[in-house]
Amino acid sequence: MNTTESTNLQQEAINQIAEIHKVIEGSNKALFSGERMMVMGILITFIPLMEKMTTYLTFGHDFGSDAGMIIAAIHTVFYWSLFTIVGRLLPFKKSTQASSHPLIQKAFSLSRPFMVSIFGLIFVLSLVGQFQLIHPMSLILLGLMFSLYGRFTIPAVTYIAWTYIFLGLIYAAFSNQNIQGLWIYMTAYNGLSYFAMGWFLRKENNQRHSQLA
Repeated sequence: MNTTESTNLQQEAINQIAEIHKVIEGSNKALFSGERMMVMGILITFIPLMEKMTTYLTFGHDFGSDAGMIIAAIHTVFYWSLFTIVGRLLPFKKSTQASSHPLIQKAFSLSRPFMVSIFGLIFVLSLVGQFQLIHPMSLILLGLMFSLYGRFTIPAVTYIAWTYIFLGLIYAAFSNQNIQGLWIYMTAYNGLSYFAMGWFLRKENNQRHSQLA
């Protein structure tokens, strides 16, 4: 190998290391807003209360033979609208991705397909009368989404993502047992774990800012 080839290989290796460094730096800028996640976690925790107070969003009304389809539509529209409106009203902004690595921008852009899939599941499973599978499948999808995000944020996000996957599978296995109140406990865990991820992300952000100050 001549000197020119050796120099080219060294330069290529340096460029690859620089690219990896850009990814790592970009990942630090692509963190979620911890405050936003904490608020969303509180909101999720109160879903059982909202459901009970509205008699599962039917307000006690009998929708007749088309109840499954109508209730599914109500839930999909209500929760999609609720989380969208609250997310836009929150003063806490997501970290900008404008200066982050393109690969990280692509990874974080997957949130919309995941959320469409979750709300689509709510509608479809309600439509076919498989209400007991809504929460397990939603947990599994959330677990897949956050396991991806955990690679670009902090380990705590990845750990919690795996609990979503395992709990979703266990929940699905017992979905036909009609365990009273199980969905309430699972929803509470979902909300509290969301809050926990937000708290860890906020702590990480504060530590990084204090180091840069």
